[in-house]
Amino acid sequence: MNAEQQPPRRVRMSDGTVWTVEFQHERAQLMRRGSERERRLFAFFRDDRGQMRRAVVSEDAKSGATDAELRRAWEGAERLSPAGPR
Repeated sequence: MNAEQQPPRRVRMSDGTVWTVEFQHERAQLMRRGSERERRLFAFFRDDRGQMRRAVVSEDAKSGATDAELRRAWEGAERLSPAGPR
């Protein structure tokens, strides 16, 4: 594990489900060539059924976000994958 990585965090959301939260910086290959902007930090949320969400969060969220702040980020997060067959 490198210095940037932290262990995943489990957070109970407002609907009662528990999601795993991991933080990851934007990958360099996704950024435009020659761009000088800072890489964004994403919070990736994953539940036990395989659903995923992604939200851009502030740099300090990685080490200092409260469960309430992560719940707010989750509520507005982009949904990345469907729940699958029902």
